[in-house]
Amino acid sequence: MEDIFAFSVTFVCGAMDERRQCQNVSTREMEQILREALFRSAVVYQELETVYLFAPSDGGRERESSAAAILAAPPPSPTLSPRSPSPTGTIVGQSPDTRPLRPPRTRRARERLGSDSSDTTTSYGMLDVLRSLKSLLKISRVHIDNNVFRLHYTVTVILLIAFCIVVTTKQFVGEPIECIHSSEVPESVINTFCWIHTTYTVPSAYGKEVGKDVPHPGIDSTQDASQFRYHRYYQWVCFTLFFQAALFYTPRWLWRMWEGGKIQALMMDLDIALCGEAEKKQKKKILVDYLMASLRQHDWYAARYFLCEAMAFANVVGQMFLMNRFFDGEFLSYGIEVIRYSERDQESRTDPMIRIFPRVTKCRFYKYGSSGNVEMHDALCVLPLNVINEKIFIFLWFWFIILSVLTGLVLVFRVVIAACPLVRVYLLNMRFRIVHLDNLHTVVRRGSIGDWFLVYMLGQT
Repeated sequence: MEDIFAFSVTFVCGAMDERRQCQNVSTREMEQILREALFRSAVVYQELETVYLFAPSDGGRERESSAAAILAAPPPSPTLSPRSPSPTGTIVGQSPDTRPLRPPRTRRARERLGSDSSDTTTSYGMLDVLRSLKSLLKISRVHIDNNVFRLHYTVTVILLIAFCIVVTTKQFVGEPIECIHSSEVPESVINTFCWIHTTYTVPSAYGKEVGKDVPHPGIDSTQDASQFRYHRYYQWVCFTLFFQAALFYTPRWLWRMWEGGKIQALMMDLDIALCGEAEKKQKKKILVDYLMASLRQHDWYAARYFLCEAMAFANVVGQMFLMNRFFDGEFLSYGIEVIRYSERDQESRTDPMIRIFPRVTKCRFYKYGSSGNVEMHDALCVLPLNVINEKIFIFLWFWFIILSVLTGLVLVFRVVIAACPLVRVYLLNMRFRIVHLDNLHTVVRRGSIGDWFLVYMLGQT
């Protein structure tokens, strides 16, 4: 035991670069040194793993010097000093290390993290994507807009991104088109050609009986190219849905930039129940002093929010016309025709969803024959992706109509609010029921529309 004890003390002294001093120390002093070393051992191992995680791969010399520096450091104190390591791996008081995290080089460190280096990198990427999508669903404690405005950048954006993912998965993972053709042309060639160069239907064939006059709705044997209706949209649906989502989020992005966190700064956590009475009284005094000092100076603040609401309304209406252009003038009346289709007799009706999103189309492929002449190959193509597209866009038609009506009513309500001060008093009374009505009349009379808007928005948080 004495030999082991002496070897341990010698090892500790050598690590601390105090070999000469250790030759003359007493046994009690050696025990004290060993206790300090054992107290530090668990911390040393954790710090060594931190060195392996964050240090660059420049060889073992830097890591050995880092380990020796850790061993030579004084015992850690219970409190963090300005130069002590923080829980995040950076030094408190210094700028954080911006170098990318390196995978752990020890098996135990990898087990503690729960994955190897490749899994860790993949997990970081997946977490970033989930965090960005989760931010759309997050309900903030401080509201800077109304419920209708939130429908534009939360529900609508999530729906459009979800539809984009569904269409993209079906389009680029499965087979978006399958064509029946002669054996002279390879299957992959005719499928790719018809997908890229569009297919067509014959509108006059929709009125004919399927199975007797025509094989499928919109498919006819006519060779007159002037009667063809080409469908060029289906390979652009996923990109269009993503572009629509970006347009719906634009008013929200502008308002957040213009708002600048004013509502949250003025709240000062007054809505938290843990706030003491003395602290709450002081914060209320600061808020009242600010409102009195900046009286009639918030009109531009309110005007920019009203402008964002007008942009949201213009966006949803404009996207209706954009989709109408995208589908060759068929989208504006799409939902109405679907409703009429459900009310007609089954024998005399034509499904508008099949007319706009045909499931079977035709395609022409030209190539040189064996004699050098141009040969035409007529192919019959099945578009399974249109079964999904027709459901997506009939839902979007009704959703855009509902959203445009609600947003239009909000804009009309804004005009009424700006023109009638009594309406502003009534709204404040509905929100602040404990405040005397005469005081609310005074607030509206002495302030402007911007002051009323700021007070009203503070009341909904």
